[in-house]
Amino acid sequence: MRTANRAGEEKGYAGYLLFEADYAIMRHIRHDRNHPYEVKLGDLPGIKNITNDPKVLNYATYICACGLSKHKPFCDGSHAKTKNEEPGKLYLYDKDGNRFEGEDKDIPNEYE
Repeated sequence: MRTANRAGEEKGYAGYLLFEADYAIMRHIRHDRNHPYEVKLGDLPGIKNITNDPKVLNYATYICACGLSKHKPFCDGSHAKTKNEEPGKLYLYDKDGNRFEGEDKDIPNEYE
């Protein structure tokens, strides 16, 4: 994965970076859920005032909660990679979905 510090020098550690102009902003976002959120149209307030069609009311979509989907905010099944994660352990995923295991101290701090 390509990463860069403030000066634009490339480094070789795993992490997610958002590149803007000549600087990078690093974000490490914690996701504890390993399955998506289900959103049914029938659960939305006021939908029954519009239709009573069971096909419409039962329609569901799934929202990514693991953070790995390439089609955010929608789930693409990438959470399957998280099924064998151990509680209390840190896992980092690169943009290709490769997993790296470690501890909090292993997360690089770009600003030290």
